[in-house]
Amino acid sequence: MSKKILNIIDIFSGCGGLTLGFNDAGFKDLIAVDNDSASLETFKYNFPNTVTLNLDLFQNKSISQITKKAKSLT
Repeated sequence: MSKKILNIIDIFSGCGGLTLGFNDAGFKDLIAVDNDSASLETFKYNFPNTVTLNLDLFQNKSISQITKKAKSLT
C-alpha cells in the first residue's frame, strides 16, 4: 500500500523554516505566502519548486487568490 503525501500551504512563510520541517516529515509544499518580498526571495532560493505569493493576508481577496492557485496545482 502506498503512503499518501499530504500537501501544505505555508502562510507567513518567511524564509521557509516551517516548510523545511514539513518536508522532512514527508509533506509536499505547494504554496508559500508572505507579504515581505525579501523573505520570499530567500524562500524561492531555499525551495525553488514551490509557488510563492506576495500577498497581504489581511485583505479578503488574498484568500481567494491562494485557493484558486492551490486548486490549479492539485
